[in-house]
Amino acid sequence: MRKQLTARIVRALFAKSGNRCAFAGCNNVLIKHDDLYVGEIAHIEAAESGGPRYNPKQTDDERRSYDNLMLLCHEHHVEIDDDASRYNPQVLRNIKRAHEKAIGTLFRVLPGVVAQVSQEITTYWNEIDRVNHYEHVLPERAIQINSKASGLALVDSIREQIELLNHNCGDLASSDANLNDDIKVFLSSLGYDLKKYNSVEYYKNPFYHRHWETHCLAIENCYRRINVGLTQLEVKSIEEQMLTPSGRKAFRSRYQKAKEQLMRMAKGAGLAD
Repeated sequence: MRKQLTARIVRALFAKSGNRCAFAGCNNVLIKHDDLYVGEIAHIEAAESGGPRYNPKQTDDERRSYDNLMLLCHEHHVEIDDDASRYNPQVLRNIKRAHEKAIGTLFRVLPGVVAQVSQEITTYWNEIDRVNHYEHVLPERAIQINSKASGLALVDSIREQIELLNHNCGDLASSDANLNDDIKVFLSSLGYDLKKYNSVEYYKNPFYHRHWETHCLAIENCYRRINVGLTQLEVKSIEEQMLTPSGRKAFRSRYQKAKEQLMRMAKGAGLAD
């Protein structure tokens, strides 16, 4: 099931659209004078498998992000989807970028229009709440979903869980590193002579630094990838907040720190080998 668009992203799309279809040379309006919304939000890379320009490597959040969406009239939405090979993702991103640059000024979206476009979003999250609270197959073990949490709150929550996971993996690594010594202590307590056991070369001993590559390489590299991805998500989430005056004031410091962190990662983050 595709994730619904957020009201914040919808407002940002309209703000930079100039109330015109993004297709080059098209002057069709997206919102008529009577506040009737006639435009269409198009996915540059499809929201679901089987759609035009679908990218299986994208996450659901990337599919509904500002960077993957553009505003078009119905005619040109149909055209780009009917000829997806010609209107590939890069071509569409160039079209969107050129349109926003040409517009220059921000378009003020009336609250009623945002409400119209956002109604489906609200309905979806209300249904998530209802199902999560009242229809979960195992209520006593249900993972609670906070549908009202902001993107940044979710980033912080995920980081907490990642740190907990990293701590638990560290405990397992320590246990495996001590396994060989623990076995010798146990065998000694049973009266076994350890001369033969100690004569085995370490690289032939299955208990010597058990799962070393998993602990030191596989898990570590997974952790590094997640950390980079979360920082990128943090920057993009703050960018949405920065579109509003209150957001610019509230998140300016965090935005700068997150951008600097991601820049360092872009230059120096690497995999353990």
